[in-house]
Amino acid sequence: MSCNQCKKVTWAEYDELFVCIYCKRQNVKTTTRCCVEVELEDASGSILATLFGKNAENMLSCSAKQLMEQTDEDGITDIESVATLSNPDNFLVHIKATTYERQGQTKNKFSVVAANEIPK
Repeated sequence: MSCNQCKKVTWAEYDELFVCIYCKRQNVKTTTRCCVEVELEDASGSILATLFGKNAENMLSCSAKQLMEQTDEDGITDIESVATLSNPDNFLVHIKATTYERQGQTKNKFSVVAANEIPK
């Protein structure tokens, strides 16, 4: 769930009114928002990246609400029954790389900031 104003994550329940600790707005509703880890691959190799929001919905051809309804404590066990993976050759993906320190090691995190379908 996320704030329907600033899109930051919240632990409030679906369709619940709450005070957002990020944007400080009161009586905002939660909204569903996808957060999916994917492996992106091209001729140079592959990386793990995170898809958020509409980028995830577009690439998986299903809504965040559909994914939420199929999720339990263990996540989605059969994503193929919910999502139809779009043909990966049809997307131009813009990735943001972030470097951070964890337990004395430098790590990289990749997020998809744009995923645009390429018309055929």
